[in-house]
This record gives sequence, structure tokens and C-alpha cells, in this order.
Amino acid sequence: MKTRPSAVLGHLPSWLLAHLAQTARAEVGAALDGLGTSRPEFAILTAVEEYGPVHQSGVAEISGQDAGDTTRVLNALEARGWIAREDDPDDRRRKLVTLTAQGRTTQALLHGAVVEANARALALLSQEEQQQLVEILRTATGIARQRS
Repeated sequence: MKTRPSAVLGHLPSWLLAHLAQTARAEVGAALDGLGTSRPEFAILTAVEEYGPVHQSGVAEISGQDAGDTTRVLNALEARGWIAREDDPDDRRRKLVTLTAQGRTTQALLHGAVVEANARALALLSQEEQQQLVEILRTATGIARQRS
């Protein structure tokens, strides 16, 4: 039997955000699992789609992934034919990461699935409320000031 949270917890932004994040992570994780991929793979594909070509060393930073895991994920993405790593023409010691045609198609498919999963996680809100929540979260996290 599911019980209601305590009245105190139900008014704490930290608790509410954590609860919502847990719900959203579960929805997104299930959607990506169903497509045979993962959150880190989606994050890296999306970052490279947005910024690419990007230096391999910068992929972790722009995707929000752990630097130690990024190489492993890049190896997996390259093995699937979704990214390519090429020498940087300005510095042969560095590699540039780009999406392949298959990677662009896959990223678009995954992005659609993630958008739908987020909508399911926020289904109790109207479209307008969902947009307001996103803007509030962008402001609260400082992302709105970094990049639109």
C-alpha cells in the first residue's frame, strides 16, 4: 500500500525534486533500455550532435558524464557505428568526435523517446506548467545563464 509523504517532506523542494528526478530517471531509463542504449550513450550522442565535431577530451564536460566512463562509452558508440574519431587537423595528438549518419539518425530517434519519457514523468502537469517548470529549473540550476 502506497502512503502519502509526510507533510513536512511534501513541502521541501529538495525532497520534491529528488522524487520527480527519480520518476523521470526511471521513465527515461526504461525508454532507452527498450531501444538498446543507455543514458550516458544518449547524453554523449546529444552533446556531439549539438557541439560536434568536438575534441574527445571535451566530450565528458559537455555531456555531463564522468571523464573515466566517457572513453568506454565512446568506444561502444564507435563500435556501433554511431560516432567517428578522427585526427584534429590542427593538432594530430588530439581526436575529434563526430556523429556518423547512423549516429545522427539514432540520436534523433533517442531524443524523441526521451522527450516522450519526460512527458510521461510530468503527465500530471499541463503543457504550460511543464514549460514553466523547465524554465524554473534552468534558472535554479544556472543553465539558463550558460546557454539557451
